[in-house]
Amino acid sequence: MLALYLNDPAVSRRHAILRKVGGCWLIQDVGSTNGTWINGERISRPTRLQRGHRVAFGRAVFAFREDDGNARRVIDTVLALSPFDFEKVVGDLFKKLQFETLVTRRVADGGVDVVAVNHCIIFRGRYLIQCKRYNPSNRVTRPEIQTFHGRIAVEPRARGIFITTSSFTRGAKRFAELTGINLIDGPELEKLIIRHQVLPIVDSLIWSVADRPVPRESLPSHRNRRSKALQ
Repeated sequence: MLALYLNDPAVSRRHAILRKVGGCWLIQDVGSTNGTWINGERISRPTRLQRGHRVAFGRAVFAFREDDGNARRVIDTVLALSPFDFEKVVGDLFKKLQFETLVTRRVADGGVDVVAVNHCIIFRGRYLIQCKRYNPSNRVTRPEIQTFHGRIAVEPRARGIFITTSSFTRGAKRFAELTGINLIDGPELEKLIIRHQVLPIVDSLIWSVADRPVPRESLPSHRNRRSKALQ
């Protein structure tokens, strides 16, 4: 089973269960207020999901397809983005992490791609983020971290975060540890993107936001906090 959190008042705190049984994905509503819908029909029993099914939890609607081995991994999807779109994905990720973010201009950014500000008590501060959309074989080296550290030094109170789709050399990791720069490599970035739904990809399933939501009038309204749609 997997957990999918939806910030939607029409989704119940415990809404539906999705599990794989004998090679098939089954979905079952667990008494949610607004129901679980497949292709516009509300389900009342465990139902097998098939490629292309439109699954709705409250007003959140997704298209379903199982990863058959040919589907892209999250990191492959990120690598297909332009450098600036990758920076925007990182900005969206940090927004989900409760930061105020600003993606810098495409040129003359001084080595800083995203500026993130956190107002929480523990992690309060200004963070400068550099993003490198590298192929897995192209590791981030110590000189790159040193250059980034020089940029951070211009703002003494700022902290640094270096994000890459690949990995870091041993020298890069050692220098980052000595200077307090936080490193996020490809596997960790992939986990964060999945966990916080920055891209429409979850676990071994691939979901994409559907273009036609369930009609609002077909759903009773109710108030709820941030809910877990799949448990």
